[in-house]
Order: sequence, then C-alpha cells, then structure tokens
Amino acid sequence: MIALLAGVLSLIGCATVAEMQHEPEVPERCRGVHLDRLGGDWVLVRGTTAEHTTRVRILDDDAGGYSAWYTAGAFTKVQMKGTKKPDENRVVFTEEPTPLKAKQYAAESASLSRLFVEPDLGACVLKVQIRRIAPGGTEQIVEKVEFAAFPKTAGVELAWQPATEPLFLGPAARDAKLAAKQMAELGEPQPDAPFGTVPVGTWSDAAADGGEGCTFDMDLWFDDLPKAANVAAGEVKAGRRLWYTDWEAPYSGNHYFEIHRFATCGGERRLLGIAAVSAVLM
Repeated sequence: MIALLAGVLSLIGCATVAEMQHEPEVPERCRGVHLDRLGGDWVLVRGTTAEHTTRVRILDDDAGGYSAWYTAGAFTKVQMKGTKKPDENRVVFTEEPTPLKAKQYAAESASLSRLFVEPDLGACVLKVQIRRIAPGGTEQIVEKVEFAAFPKTAGVELAWQPATEPLFLGPAARDAKLAAKQMAELGEPQPDAPFGTVPVGTWSDAAADGGEGCTFDMDLWFDDLPKAANVAAGEVKAGRRLWYTDWEAPYSGNHYFEIHRFATCGGERRLLGIAAVSAVLM
C-alpha cells in the first residue's frame, strides 16, 4: 500500500511539473491581468492610442479586496470601492460619493459611476463596462472599453488621488469668512477666476496637522501634472494654518488646481490631505 501511494504521488508530481512546463510565459505587462492581481495603474486604450484622461489606480485593501481612484475623463476624480465576483470573473467598482456629491445625487442633480472590470489575459487587457447610476438607482452602460497597464515613463508623473478637501481661488483663498460663505451658499468653492496670477489657498486645523517639532509644506499640481514641490506652508492664526500660493496660470479655459498638504515629523513625510478645485479661468 505504501509503495502504491508513493507511486501515485510520484505520478501526480510528474503531471504537475509537466503542466507547469507547458504553461505559456506571461509578459510582465500582463501579469496584473488577473482577478486577484489587479492592483496597479490602468489606462483606457483605443487601438494603439492610450487616453490618459481616463485612467484608474486600483488599490489592494487589507481585507483582500480592492478600492480605486478613477479619473473619469478630463479632471473628474472619484473614489471607488471594489467588490470581487469570482463566479463572473469580474470586479465591480462603485463610486463612493463625497458629501456634496451624495447630496446632489439625493436631489437628483447628479449621477454616480460604476465600472465592471473583467481581466482578459489572452488580450492582455481589462474589459471594462463604464456605467452610470442615475438617481433612483437606474443603471445604464455608457461605454464598453479596454484598459491596459499604464506604461511607466521615466520623468512622467500624473495625479491620481481624488481630493479630500476644498481649495479656494481669488479673494477667498486668503479670506476664511468669504470661503465659508461660498461653501454655505454653493456647497463648494466658487469655480471661476481671472487667468494670470491666481491666488489659491485653503486652511487646516493646525493642532491636527502635527506637533511643534513638525514642519509643513505642500506640493502643487496643475492639470494633473506636478508644478512645484516642498513649498512652505503659511502661518498659523487662531489655530488655523493657511496653505496659500500665488499661482501662475496664464491660459484661460478649464483647469484643475491641487495642493497636496504634508507634515514631516521625525524625518517622516506624510500626506495630510489633498485640496483641489476644478476651475474656469476667464
């Protein structure tokens, strides 16, 4: 019996090795095209053209699932939660709306985004259904597209993460009362300003930022591209820290401003928040 069992195990082992020897080698760029390995950066492709304005960064979470930062064309960024559906070979990502977006959705003045993502290893792409969830829950397919692994290009960086707080332009960038008035009346910062030198700013709770031994600075991003790094934060008044800069934006049209706020404590630099605004410069 022992000899027979050993023979069976030997046969199984040989079969397994043979199967492994005949598995096709997966190119490095395709290794993430798997239901359990989606974490990474992906971009919409049409033929041989990558459309970087529609892209998604998929993040592994502690529970073995996914979350995502989805740039839904232009500069629209949304936070999403992923649900694995192994029986369907797909992950469903659903927008987690900001408080303002949730209010707009409840008032039937906004819709939410959903992505059905199916890995296709043979084609080395993710098959993606871009869906729209209308107020009331009605869902429709907007487009069926393909996403490929985002190419890594030396020296090229893009902003991915959605904003966590508002950013103010013009006089409101340095006037906390005016900024509060805009939020109370509009639910968001006033989105228009003259182009040229644009005052840009926000505030934070200084105590929550970090202790006296910490230093504070910001990275500036414009239209999803890095503009400046390690810009010193402003002064603290009445417990509020000002994050402000005069921004040179010489072109009219739709633009996206971001201030990434950082604290460095004990030699470790950590992100405090991302203040952003989609603006129309006139």
